[in-house]
Amino acid sequence: MEAFHDATRTKMPEAATIITILGMGLCLPLLLILSAWAVREWMTVRFVRRQFRQWQSDMRVELDRKESGVRQRSSDQPATGSNRGWNGWRKFQVHAAINQTESSRRVWLEPVDGKPVAGFLPGQYLTLRLRTDSKNKPLVRCYSISGPIEQNRYELTVKQVARENGAAGHDSASRWINSELMPGDILEVKSPAGDFILDECDAPLVLIAAGVGITPLASMIAQLVKSHSRRRIVLLYGNRNSADHIFRKELAKTAATHPAMTVVNFYSAPLETDRPSEDYQIQGRISIESIRKMLPDRKFLFYLCGPAGFMNTLYEGLLDWGVPNERIRREAFGPASLHREKPGIEKPVSSTMAKPVPVNFRTSHRSAECTDQEKSILELAESIAVEIASGCRAGSCGSCSIRLLQGKVRYTDPPSAEVDPGFCLACIAHPDGPVEVEA
Repeated sequence: MEAFHDATRTKMPEAATIITILGMGLCLPLLLILSAWAVREWMTVRFVRRQFRQWQSDMRVELDRKESGVRQRSSDQPATGSNRGWNGWRKFQVHAAINQTESSRRVWLEPVDGKPVAGFLPGQYLTLRLRTDSKNKPLVRCYSISGPIEQNRYELTVKQVARENGAAGHDSASRWINSELMPGDILEVKSPAGDFILDECDAPLVLIAAGVGITPLASMIAQLVKSHSRRRIVLLYGNRNSADHIFRKELAKTAATHPAMTVVNFYSAPLETDRPSEDYQIQGRISIESIRKMLPDRKFLFYLCGPAGFMNTLYEGLLDWGVPNERIRREAFGPASLHREKPGIEKPVSSTMAKPVPVNFRTSHRSAECTDQEKSILELAESIAVEIASGCRAGSCGSCSIRLLQGKVRYTDPPSAEVDPGFCLACIAHPDGPVEVEA
């Protein structure tokens, strides 16, 4: 018995030693992976900052001279293209349609009448009227032009997106474009529009996109490269992984051949086949912290395009960092609730109403109470399942025009689409007291 205990005591240290070695063996690969990730991210940030410093040392005198202000693009600045736009709807035919990713499609449109298409400013969008079937009303949607005019055609890139406001399924327009649209199909198109365009100055650019938000920025990049611009371009682009990465090869090629451009890709959920430093540079989402680490200072023009929450978070972060409001541009199909507290600074404010305002939808025999002064009539209608046609959700396309039967409405910003007397644009109209509409 005593011999057994002696043997056991002898083996216990040996077992502990074996367990310790095994534990170290398991921990070592994990430590190596973490170390490699930290080194890769540090090298990415260092690489970007080094590029900035080199470029800034060459351009500092010119940048300092222009720091006092940013010149806005004048109204007579020539657009990409050769002629002005048209009034109303014009028929276009689908010249070609190819899958860009698993859930996005590039579409080329050319006019049925064969006449020249209208010029546009990079960043603008087209409003489409889609007749997906003979039973339902046409769908009106706005999509950014994603490439230059080539051979009298427009290029759009459309991602199949989920319905807004948490509804089940997918947006029927984007689903139809991605799965059913065919070459030869006819669409109705309005002339290019939109104010999300490049400012005419030499200030360096930071373009920040998430998902399909890359489309207007891709148009801007194409124009800058085509014009041999020397402006510094930094693209920070966020996706889940390579399966969602729109223009992956095209942007990589542009960055490789255009010395003034740097691309940093963020993947929040990379695939096993995605290669760090090649397919993406940083694992995670774009954040104000990552932006501040990369940029040597705040002397840039910032362009944001992506989901509303993504843009609002970065917008507030840039303001808190000290970036002047006039140096931040955002593309959002839908109004944002912002209030100017100081010159150049905007902050969200409480929008709760002191007293609920009734909104009656006569045709549907339904009503809603508005308790938020920033709620549009369209949003109120959607909250109680009242259907109102909509497209841009920013007062630009006019597809949400409804008859105002009683009461008054107000607009945070003047609508760019024409509003007939006795009507209002539901997407940006807010009830100014009790309201009744024909919907």
